[in-house]
Amino acid sequence: MLLSRETLGFLIGLVAIAIFGASLPSTPLAVAALDPWFVTALRMTVAGVVAVSLLVIWRPALPRAHLGRLIAIALCIVIGFPAIMTVAMVSVPAAHGGVVLGLLPLATMIGAVIFAGERPSAS
Repeated sequence: MLLSRETLGFLIGLVAIAIFGASLPSTPLAVAALDPWFVTALRMTVAGVVAVSLLVIWRPALPRAHLGRLIAIALCIVIGFPAIMTVAMVSVPAAHGGVVLGLLPLATMIGAVIFAGERPSAS
């Protein structure tokens, strides 16, 4: 049974959200036994192995025109955010991190308006 692209995208997104949602409550458990920077490095390693595996399987064209921006985004997403979140989970409860993560979509929208000049629609 083959899934449509839309259904496959929905399922992959659903799995990603479930994994992301579970990462915040599990972080205090990890940093109770491990150094926060080790936890960050472990996350980066797992993400890198998955990403390289998918690139090898799908062999997409390299977007040379956007390579600098992609590197900057990757540094923020793969290193910056997990490192800050992991270090924060040493000193605050996961519920506080959940509030910050809940505000993240709003912050993303504000950033898109300010930095990319996008204008959200009313609907």
